[in-house]
Order: sequence, then C-alpha cells, then structure tokens
Amino acid sequence: MSLLLCHIANSIGTSAEDIATMSLHYILQNSPVAKEALLNFIGTELAIDFEQELHFEIQSCGENKERPDMSLRNQSNDEILLFEMKFWAGLTDNQPNAYIERLKKKNGKGLVFICPNSRLISLSKEVAALAEYETQMGRLLQKKDFPPILIMSWEELIDLLEPRLQLEPFYNDLLQLKGLTGEMNNQDFRPFSLCDLSSDMATRIIDYYRIVDKIADSLIIHNFCNSKGLQASPQKDGYCRYLKVESSATGIGISYSCNLWQKGLNGKTSPFWIAFQAVDCDNNWCNYPAELRCKLESSGKEFIVYRNRNKEVLAVPLYALRNTNEYETVENLVKQAKDIIELL
Repeated sequence: MSLLLCHIANSIGTSAEDIATMSLHYILQNSPVAKEALLNFIGTELAIDFEQELHFEIQSCGENKERPDMSLRNQSNDEILLFEMKFWAGLTDNQPNAYIERLKKKNGKGLVFICPNSRLISLSKEVAALAEYETQMGRLLQKKDFPPILIMSWEELIDLLEPRLQLEPFYNDLLQLKGLTGEMNNQDFRPFSLCDLSSDMATRIIDYYRIVDKIADSLIIHNFCNSKGLQASPQKDGYCRYLKVESSATGIGISYSCNLWQKGLNGKTSPFWIAFQAVDCDNNWCNYPAELRCKLESSGKEFIVYRNRNKEVLAVPLYALRNTNEYETVENLVKQAKDIIELL
C-alpha cells in the first residue's frame, strides 16, 4: 500500500486530518460513484433523503469561528451535512455544540464524525455527553428537535468506497488515502491536553506505583509471598513488584501495566494485574503453572495469557474500588490477590 500521503503528512506542517480531508474531498467531488455510495450510506444511517446536485466544501468558517472540516451543500449553498475528521486529536471547544447550533439555525440534516475504528466507542460517548444526546446503536446519536449525529470510522469509509472505485480513475487516490488513514490509526498518539500535562497527572501516576507497592508489601507481611532475591522493576509500560509464593514454586508479579490496561478483558479494563509463572529449582522463571489455569477456568475467573521473554505468563486483573480511600482500595486489591494465590 502506498504511503505517499503519510510521508507528506509527516514532512510538512499541515495536520494529517487536513490532508485526509482534502484527499476525501477531492475524491467525492470528482467521483459521482464515491459521492453516491457515501450519501446512500449516511442517508440510510440517519434516515435522510438527499436532493440532487449536492457538492462538498472544505473548512467553511461560521459565525463563532467554528470551522468544520467539510460540509455538504445544495445548489442554494445551504449546508445539509457537516463533517469532522478525527484521528487522535481531542474535541475542540466548538465540537460538537457549535456545529449543532449551526446546523439547527440553517435546517441542516446531520453531523458526521469520521475517526479510527478503535476510537468509535469513546468518541461516541464523549460527543453524546457534550451534546446531551442519547446513544442509539452505539454510534448514532439523537436528540429530539436536533439534527442527528453519526460516528463512523475511516476503515468503514474505505471499505465502503474501495470495491466501488476499483474500475474508476480515482482508485489509486483512494489507496493513498487508505495508506494515510491506516498509518495514522496505528499511531495511537493523542495530542496532550492541559490535564495530561498537569501536576495532577504526575500525582496520579505515582499513585499507581504506590498501590502496587502496598499490595506487594501486604502479601509479604501476611506471609503469602516473599521477595528474597527479587526486585521491583520499572518497565516500559508501567511498574512491577516480583514475589514468590511461599506455599508453591510459583513466581508472581504485582503490576501496574499500561499494555494490559489497554487490552482489558471482556470490555473491562484495569491498571492493576497479578501475573504468574512457575519457578524451577534453579530459580528460572518458566511458563505459568498449568494447574492454575485449570483452577481459574473452573472457578470462572478471568485471565489473559501473553508471552514475555519467550515464556508464557498468565495474568489476572485486579479491579480497584471507585470513590473510596486508599486503605479500603488496597485492602480490597490485596483480598483479590490472596483469593487467586490460594487457588495454588
């Protein structure tokens, strides 16, 4: 797949969202097939019938200096739809409410956000909360007497247009756009917000480390585990305290792990995990103990298996209580850890 647009986006000052918008606008303006496919899809999702002779315009500034990435207009230049293209940038002060008011004043029919597939759910929730809309079927947002909002993905857009443009002269242009969106979707970088760079964020990260230490220290104090010959380890994705279970040849890691936090289990996520590996007579950490997996499965407990240094590790999430003090939080996490260790 060509990454020309991606190379351009990384080499000049223009944002990737702007380049993606200009590329999509070019395709839609020049390919009736692409325009028809997209409007048929949006029309079905939003229950809208579109008139003929519509055209797209990019970055049309409004009364409050709001500037949606693209708009769909009729022959009278009335705005029918507003589009906002996203990768990982946060919503601005005008998004979505200034756009909604702009549509409402001019009898516009809908607002469409396009974002990475992995951001669909979070962006839908964020937009719905800001606009005080109700979520229908995950990504269709509605509010009585207000224009509906559709959240769709770049992947969905490309999949919609690609088979229809294969015999069109704009197919290669679409492949360029596909290369750009694919690369940007995988970068996963969200621009820093004021909150991200505040001292409160530093305090919270230190809290994660301290909670891990308190869990590990409690397990040692209550003779569930020992830390002989083992150390705490700052890691690329977080922090881990390594321990050995007193009653079996098993090593455990109490960790704050961003990688596991991102993965989660069955839609639930947690920054705190307890991971298991067997330890042989030479103190080598090996694959996790098979009997633990059987016991976890029979007891219905959730776990994830991953590889670390060519060894299989079994990890179980520890879910922190919300809206309570540190003592109760740690006590509850320690109890969860003990319950799992006792299965050994």
